[in-house]
Amino acid sequence: MRMLLLLLATALLLVSVVAVPSSTLPRTSKDKVYGYFFFAGQAPAAFKDIDHFDLSIPAYVEKGKRPDYGRIRLKARNKRDYLLLKPTLDGKNLSFKTKAVGGISYEFSGTLTRTDFDEPRPASGEIVLRGTLKKIKAGKTIAESKVSFTWELGD
Repeated sequence: MRMLLLLLATALLLVSVVAVPSSTLPRTSKDKVYGYFFFAGQAPAAFKDIDHFDLSIPAYVEKGKRPDYGRIRLKARNKRDYLLLKPTLDGKNLSFKTKAVGGISYEFSGTLTRTDFDEPRPASGEIVLRGTLKKIKAGKTIAESKVSFTWELGD
């Protein structure tokens, strides 16, 4: 009887370990969103200092370091990058926030035209992302604009 109880307990433990919720399973290849995103056309005045942002979903991870989801890079190369905190990808909906630099941070919420940036790659000048970009200072929105982005593979 003890042996039977031990076997049942072991089986139950194995089933609970193996039955992992789907939200914790590895992402599929269609969830690869990466590259460099540039304003389509002229950047809105409040965001003219931004050169581009780069994004990596899933994150690039170097052994022993924090995941790198990307950054907003300013045109002035001597300025610090705004590191992306863990972005959210829900279907084609993308949102992210950045870590604050000098009290300023950014938030974005928008929609991708595709979620697979492998072959075939987006055409040059193709708009791949549309949404709302916000500039935040001390917790208050100081600029907000509807924006569109093109995509490049980068280096």
